[in-house]
Amino acid sequence: MKGKHMDKMKAAIYSGIQEIEIQEVAMTPPPAGYLVVDTKQTGICGSDLHSYFGNWPQSDTLAAGHETCGIVAEIGEAITEFKVGDKVVIECFSHCSSCSYCQKGLYNFCHERKWISHNMHGGFAEYTTAH
Repeated sequence: MKGKHMDKMKAAIYSGIQEIEIQEVAMTPPPAGYLVVDTKQTGICGSDLHSYFGNWPQSDTLAAGHETCGIVAEIGEAITEFKVGDKVVIECFSHCSSCSYCQKGLYNFCHERKWISHNMHGGFAEYTTAH
């Protein structure tokens, strides 16, 4: 792993309908194939508003926000195409990279995809993990 790892960060967590709390949450080192990104900007999407108003379920332990850009802060094993300090835009989900869909570049069809803000912290946090 390259980059400096932090143990905790601040994140905006849905704590109820129309309620958001800033909480200090634990950070884990990036798994192989993932980056930790220092969040610089995150847009508020319509789906974030649906969650805020209670129309769509949202985790009460994970930061929302999936339209994010930032700067690479840490690099997990097996990453060669990025370096600490690179500017990046994050896709709204991660994918397995090995299924037939991923091999064809059709990541949005991957059955193993993990949604940012539903399976991992999103961009309403100081840092988020990206694939």
